[in-house]
Amino acid sequence: MTTFETINTTLLTLAETSLNQLLGHNPEALRRLAELDGKVIGINLTAPACSLSLRPHGGGVQIEMIDQDNTDVTLSGSASDFFRLLTAQKKTDALFGKSIRITGDSGLATRVSQILIDAGMDWEDILADIIG
Repeated sequence: MTTFETINTTLLTLAETSLNQLLGHNPEALRRLAELDGKVIGINLTAPACSLSLRPHGGGVQIEMIDQDNTDVTLSGSASDFFRLLTAQKKTDALFGKSIRITGDSGLATRVSQILIDAGMDWEDILADIIG
């Protein structure tokens, strides 16, 4: 494993652990995520280029840095597009606007984003802790 791969794996592990700890304080969010067990959400960042998969489960979300061919839905956009989504006042406009492209089960994308919105997390603080 290269140094770059090690750094990416470490950052993903940190992000996954932090997110799941926060979700652990919200039993309703975990219950709703458990209903999506077995689903795969692809995230394709265009700038910087990076492909992730999210797998919801009863304990939160598993994050992998793997380009999944078997995704149920894939969201594509730049890192700033996703940041705008996480911090937008009206999430549906950011998700279904021009910035993030959705292929596959758009209903699944809506359900996952609604679960994360309803969990009431301060995404700006979470991302600031992870990326500085």
